[in-house]
Amino acid sequence: MPLNDMQLLEFMEERHNIWENRNLGLEWPWTQDEILQTYKFTNVYRELDKTTAWFRENIRDEMARNPDVVFATVVYRWFNLIEVGEVIRPYITGGLFGWDKKKIHELLTMHWRKNPIVNGAYIIRSPEGYSKLDGILELIDQFIELYPGILLDLGCCTSLQKAHQVFLRIPLIGQFMAYEIVSDLRWTSLLWSADDILTWANPGPGARRGLARHYGTWPKLATDNKRCVAQMQEILKEAKEIWPTRWPDLEMREIEHSLCEYDKYRRVIQGEGKPKAKFHYKGE
Repeated sequence: MPLNDMQLLEFMEERHNIWENRNLGLEWPWTQDEILQTYKFTNVYRELDKTTAWFRENIRDEMARNPDVVFATVVYRWFNLIEVGEVIRPYITGGLFGWDKKKIHELLTMHWRKNPIVNGAYIIRSPEGYSKLDGILELIDQFIELYPGILLDLGCCTSLQKAHQVFLRIPLIGQFMAYEIVSDLRWTSLLWSADDILTWANPGPGARRGLARHYGTWPKLATDNKRCVAQMQEILKEAKEIWPTRWPDLEMREIEHSLCEYDKYRRVIQGEGKPKAKFHYKGE
């Protein structure tokens, strides 16, 4: 079977094989699949992606038992850029007491002259009539007003889904961004013991398209959240039976995440479009 005829779980295995081959220092190409050679696809495990790995290693792990990891996570994800994270790190690891809006504005204005301040991987929404920087800082001000109540409510959350609902209260944080924040906090004391890590994920548009392709209903998409979640549960159960034991266990997050990437992959095969970002091997 040609590689580009891969089904979802085969795609997930091949994508993680690429990461493993690269990490082992094997020579490029790490796959014979031309699509995976040509375009950028995020890792099966979100924790391995560069932007998340930097946040984990430099901020989240050392704050994992500190409630102010919530503040640091929300602010970092609004920018979602390592270079900005390096600038603001001293001002977000101390929670509200370390935040200095005036200084941040000054530092990022200097940074912005030559560099972007947000990661293009996320659609960062900001209030109308503001520059991107001023808009994000205004949203952080609004978040700060809500912060005590958000911390209180998160302390009562026993699930990722309930925590997701809490973050939707923050102005201009939609379903996608709230899910990214919850996915970060799943690895902290706030949500380590969440009871739905293996049963719930937020089905975004990309995951819905991936589900339609996987279940053969494309281009008809499931609109019912419960149905989408149930389908992802089915996929996770099937994946656990074949997933190599040398690799970390899969959770619902990996299924939802990979469905988005699988949709991009199948789009190329079907001639429906191509991913925006190409992979350029620079030698290692």
